[in-house]
Amino acid sequence: MQSDTLERRKSDVLDRLDLAGVINREFSRPIIPAGRNQVLVLCPVHAENNPSCSVNTDKGLWNCKSCGAKGNIFDLVAAVRSCDFWGALEHLESCAGIAPPAPAKKRSKGQVSA
Repeated sequence: MQSDTLERRKSDVLDRLDLAGVINREFSRPIIPAGRNQVLVLCPVHAENNPSCSVNTDKGLWNCKSCGAKGNIFDLVAAVRSCDFWGALEHLESCAGIAPPAPAKKRSKGQVSA
């Protein structure tokens, strides 16, 4: 059940946000078209003057040819914001206008699950 909830949360973020748009909005990086389903940006992970970070807009993956950083939208936000996956997920949910999930109810010692 918990993995279903996680997959649903990730899917909700990916349905509402695209990687190139997040790079442009969140990190103020201009987007340069570089072919079908491909854009180049200045790497959000390190300072540079020439774009060395390619983004595959179909697959939602990024790869910096200069520093070697790569991954998906969650990896990018975690790297730039110095947080873990959960912090990146919560940040992206906020950016996408998704309400945070209600905290799970804790069971008392004698309570049996249905």
